[in-house]
Amino acid sequence: MQPDAAADGSQKNGSRHDDPMAMCSLPSSYQHQNSRNLFSSSPEPATIARSNPFLRKPIWALDDVACDDETDRTASVASHSTATHLPSLPSVSDLVRTGERLDGDASPFLPSRVGQDLHADSKRQWSSRETLERHLSLFDLVSLGIGGTIGSGIFVLSGLVANQYAGPAVTLSWALAGVAATLSGVCYAELAGQIPTAGSSYAYVYAAIGELPAFVAAAGLTLEYVISGAAVARSWGDKFGDWLVLDAGMSEEWVEQYMRGWPAGFNPMAAAVSMASLAVLIMGVRESRTVTNFFTVAKLMLIFFMIAGGMTLMKASNFSPYIPPQYGIMGVARGTTSCFFGYIGYDEICCMAGEAKNPRKNLPRAILLTLGCVTSLYILASAVLCGMLPYQNISTTSGFPDAFAQNGAVLSSQLTSFGEVFTLPIVVLVSLMAQPRLMYALAKDGLVPKFFAKIDASGNLMNGTVISGLLMVFIASFVPFNKLDDMISAGILICFSLTNASLVLMRLSSPTDKPYFLEKQIGLFGIFSFLLAYIIVHCAASAFGKGLAIVLCLFMTLTCLSIKYTCPESMNFGGQYSSFGPAGHREPAFFRAPFVPLLPCTAIFLNSYLLVQLERGAILILFLYFLAAILFYFMYGAKHSSGNNYGWKIDGKYSQLVREISLPYVPKSTSEDTVQTLVC
Repeated sequence: MQPDAAADGSQKNGSRHDDPMAMCSLPSSYQHQNSRNLFSSSPEPATIARSNPFLRKPIWALDDVACDDETDRTASVASHSTATHLPSLPSVSDLVRTGERLDGDASPFLPSRVGQDLHADSKRQWSSRETLERHLSLFDLVSLGIGGTIGSGIFVLSGLVANQYAGPAVTLSWALAGVAATLSGVCYAELAGQIPTAGSSYAYVYAAIGELPAFVAAAGLTLEYVISGAAVARSWGDKFGDWLVLDAGMSEEWVEQYMRGWPAGFNPMAAAVSMASLAVLIMGVRESRTVTNFFTVAKLMLIFFMIAGGMTLMKASNFSPYIPPQYGIMGVARGTTSCFFGYIGYDEICCMAGEAKNPRKNLPRAILLTLGCVTSLYILASAVLCGMLPYQNISTTSGFPDAFAQNGAVLSSQLTSFGEVFTLPIVVLVSLMAQPRLMYALAKDGLVPKFFAKIDASGNLMNGTVISGLLMVFIASFVPFNKLDDMISAGILICFSLTNASLVLMRLSSPTDKPYFLEKQIGLFGIFSFLLAYIIVHCAASAFGKGLAIVLCLFMTLTCLSIKYTCPESMNFGGQYSSFGPAGHREPAFFRAPFVPLLPCTAIFLNSYLLVQLERGAILILFLYFLAAILFYFMYGAKHSSGNNYGWKIDGKYSQLVREISLPYVPKSTSEDTVQTLVC
């Protein structure tokens, strides 16, 4: 294949992946150059014209799994082996080590001189490669999920929704919110099992949509981890002050003077709990795991005590009417929106994937077990709370302690109040624990400084932990909680939708005669979903709004059906942009989400419905935040991106055979002779 022919073919087909033999062509950073300039007779090195912000990271470059046993190792290799129609090649590590040329017209090759040129740089890079230790069991992952999810949901939201939106039907609100969260959770479960690497939504979006959207997803995850953790710390600081006054017997004047009267809105207890969480993480990963497990078990024991104690005080008359007439079904729906945010946190399991044992099996199990346990506890606890008091009398800030007190159980009230204050900081710890893992994934890809990928001798991401922790401490100390919640929720919902779309793109493929048809359809579906949700929430009262909603609903449904019946399921996980996974491979050991694309598309619509109910000012701030993230990407990330400047390769840990070199390892500046040798 000649260079110009390869370039022409790539432009004609819209993707170099359409031709199996073109898969071994140049990295994306060379695709945008004029072929005449690139392959001219000039002795000057070729330089990168511009980077591709929608470069997709290959599945095999994301897969860095340490398997626990021979069975899991065999399954891992089989699931990411080649499609059957591609020729065999040795591993990249063997290629670079020996520099030997491969015979065969259809095989990419590296002559000896190229192998020698790349060997030194490759050896330097990979000999210093740092990876996270896999030490988290299934129990540890579930503990992280439950500890990072259950918090204000039971302690605050149950009483708030019952009192203001749904009455005793708060149980129905929790159930509906659980279904909505599970739809996205199932998508996370499959992606986590197939791509068990640190980064969560960032890694999935990188593989399915592209580098820039993945960076935006990472910015959204930062809201969930650092900013949300800071918000919880701030809330805990306020709750601790209330506990000192109401239960510990401290004077309100003392609390106001020494804990709330600081200049610039400084909250000393929020700063203290953030610093304590940072100190625990600095101690080490194993110590952090032990602390997390302890506090999660303590929190579950407290919840079981609240439920068991509350059952003895329940009255059937408090459940009538189940749906108060003044609230109606719309109140239940509004309550569902509030309850949904009680599920935020389960996806933090995915960000710990780089440290999970047997991740392909344990990550999906941990996500689904977390969602099942959390949903059951939310429904049961809210039912008990509504049975203890008429819904009009339930406190909107301290549901169970106040309910016990009104029923004369003073000791139970004090114990419950103390338990809330004692166990809530685990949410801060888990949130902070996830952020350095996200920064590690970004740094390994060159999108943030390599400083964040450094692992110390104890296996800790010390640099990322300290920087993330100090940022959380500052925000928790000075930024009021009510300024953060809607912005955080909006960012997380966008990450959920990007992840749902990623599953569709990884599982399905565009028709052979319509390149990028699937990508266009999923984009249209997202637009129709947002518009329909906005009309339903803000314009449904008018006749025009109702008519427009019907039209948009029709378009949205037709788009989803178009995806289902015109985009076949890919023979390999990763769609047409991945050559790994044998043709027709359906590994039963891996979790697979059912009803694709209907399930993820439904999740996208529900996320849009929740998004449009948030404050518009918060959404505007989020837009500016994402804009700043995009500017940072173009100013730093695009210039240092590993994928756009070098590409990726497999290190051959399990003797995996490389069947394509879609993005071969190439230095940033490569001479004409070297570049030509990389063309089939």
